[in-house]
Amino acid sequence: MLGVSAFVAYPLLLMIGTSLKSENELYMDSVGLLSSFHFENYVRVWEEARLARMFSNSIIVTAASLAGIVLLVTSASFAIARLRFRGSRLTYLLFFSGIFIPFQLSMVPLMIVIRAFGLYNNLFGLILVYVNLAIPFGIFLVAGYMKTVPMELDESARMDGCSDWTLYRKIIVPLIKPVTVTLIILQCIQIWNDFFLPNLLISTTANKTVTVGIMSFRGTFSTTWNLLMAGVTITLLPVMGFYLFTQKYIIGGMTAGAVKG
Repeated sequence: MLGVSAFVAYPLLLMIGTSLKSENELYMDSVGLLSSFHFENYVRVWEEARLARMFSNSIIVTAASLAGIVLLVTSASFAIARLRFRGSRLTYLLFFSGIFIPFQLSMVPLMIVIRAFGLYNNLFGLILVYVNLAIPFGIFLVAGYMKTVPMELDESARMDGCSDWTLYRKIIVPLIKPVTVTLIILQCIQIWNDFFLPNLLISTTANKTVTVGIMSFRGTFSTTWNLLMAGVTITLLPVMGFYLFTQKYIIGGMTAGAVKG
């Protein structure tokens, strides 16, 4: 475990060390120990890359995507797992099959649809794509967890005059909190760290997310590595803090619903 920990920690330490070096120190000894700390690299990155605006874009995209994912996934999972209707099993399999479709196959059609609806260079279009991509895995995770909740609760609630909407909102949603938190954590980390989709769907500087914005320090012929690593460090801090604060929910939510589908 110590060897594995060192293997994982070394790139992080190298990233932080590089971010605190001057350009001369970096070119003279790129992997050596620090002789001085240049925290001005972080100030320079924040100002030159306009990270404040890009941080707000990332927060908006992540928060709005998570809200849409939770609403659609939990409501669809409720219908599939708790309501009896013809074709419920087929509906579940159709959603589940989306997990096996490589994104590369849908990339070109996605661009055509996004441009046709005027959503290119638009944060709303990016949010819709994130919500759409999260639905197959989300339903697989949440519907499996919902099936572990005893059906007797539904029958008792309906005998007391509880409607499907009330059953979903007041009984099922509170009971599936562990798997909902797990879904939020996994999707939050995925969306915040994603580079490919924002780079594909956003081209204007005003709408770029933070992962795309820091790449402005990487040029065609040269790269300002100390500033780039400072930007990467700033980008990682929120999601690392979020993960460390909520990691205890991940294993519990994943294992609770993974054995019943």
